[in-house]
Amino acid sequence: MKKFLQSGFTFIELLITVVILAILVTMAIAYYGGKGIDCKDRNPDPRPTIGHPCPMCGPIEEARIGHAIGKLAIFALAVDRFELSHDRYPTSMDELNLSEADSLDPWGNPYVFFSFEGVNGNGPKRKFKSEVPVNDYFDAYSMGPDGKTATPMVSEPGGDDIVVANNGQWIGIACYYGD
Repeated sequence: MKKFLQSGFTFIELLITVVILAILVTMAIAYYGGKGIDCKDRNPDPRPTIGHPCPMCGPIEEARIGHAIGKLAIFALAVDRFELSHDRYPTSMDELNLSEADSLDPWGNPYVFFSFEGVNGNGPKRKFKSEVPVNDYFDAYSMGPDGKTATPMVSEPGGDDIVVANNGQWIGIACYYGD
């Protein structure tokens, strides 16, 4: 009679493979996931830098934030160009003649453009700690990863927003403004 040799993996070989895969998945989640934007638990150092807008975030979230910052920079330039051409600021994003692709942020939410024309007081304007508006003529921002916003930039829903401040001179994560 022929002896049939059994072939396959031993239990130890399978166990080692599973352990190696678990280690790789854990490392990938830690690296690519990151903590996200956490304004309450952030250490002011390291501070955001060009190319690293969110030191606590993984590279995928940093790329989304960088993309939103770039789009908002385009909006700020388009607003300046519009003001130079028409001697007034636009009253809506439609007047900027931006493409349909420019209307959604990396998280699938629409970018927000808010003109201050006809607005009395500071109520709906985006503000920092002193409750003074951070812009003089308009607000432009992304609601960030959570899709929620509030006018105080230090609030929980407003802290992770990507905002234009100082009339286009500063663009970044709202809770990093003023660092």
